[in-house]
Amino acid sequence: MLASGLFFTIYLALTKHLAEDFSAAMLGFTRGAVGFLFTAPLLMRAGAAAWRLNRPGLVVLRGALGSAGFFLSIAAVADLPLSQFNAISFSRPLFVVALAAFLLGERVGPRRISATLVGFLGVLIIVQPGGGVDAATIMALTSSLFFAAGIILVKTLSRDNSSLTLLLYANVITVLFLAPFAAMAWTTPEGWQWALMAAMALSGTLAQGCYIRGMALGDASFVTNMDFLRLPMTVFADWAVFRALPTFWVWPGAALIVGAALYISVREARMGAEKPVKAPASP
Repeated sequence: MLASGLFFTIYLALTKHLAEDFSAAMLGFTRGAVGFLFTAPLLMRAGAAAWRLNRPGLVVLRGALGSAGFFLSIAAVADLPLSQFNAISFSRPLFVVALAAFLLGERVGPRRISATLVGFLGVLIIVQPGGGVDAATIMALTSSLFFAAGIILVKTLSRDNSSLTLLLYANVITVLFLAPFAAMAWTTPEGWQWALMAAMALSGTLAQGCYIRGMALGDASFVTNMDFLRLPMTVFADWAVFRALPTFWVWPGAALIVGAALYISVREARMGAEKPVKAPASP
């Protein structure tokens, strides 16, 4: 999880730097293409089985949501401080709770509802809608919403599709979805820019891979807490690379968002541990 946070911070910093010369569509397309190449060895080992999928319509919808999320997040990072974007991105678990109740019919108790409302209050403190919300902030919030919807779909699709299959089609659909927009705003990188572009895409892919691996290996309530270390990492990157610091309101807003997300994740982990385990049927 520490490696995931480090790679994600590098990814955001390179994205913000490259966004000065290249479109969000082109950067998102590159991210998807490198992600596909990075998983190629796993695909070769899995063979044709990795391409078989169930419920293709939902898979395409999930890929489209992810593509739009990538595009909007890159466009938002271009204009927002990394720490502010990161703080807003922590609202994703709150959107997941709301969407799970609305789309999946999951029962959401008063404690989770209260924690979610507190978290969204933190979002309002950061964005300060009374003073007029800028386009970059709206794009950051919308990207979190789209990613949350994608997480909900993964929960449904993973019942009859492997993780490798979902990852494969996510990258393929991102490439296909963003290719026309990338072509319309294409700017050919120069020598050193190719290296930065590859490093941006690779660091984003590694961040995602380390996150998935960390979640698989560690206790969810502990591992989720580690993910919030991304905030001080991006604050340092803002100061060291871009000579920028977050506004005062990022801190209390981020505290409410992180606190609400932590409460939800820890409580769900405890409730999951308390569920009785069914004894295996006798042979």
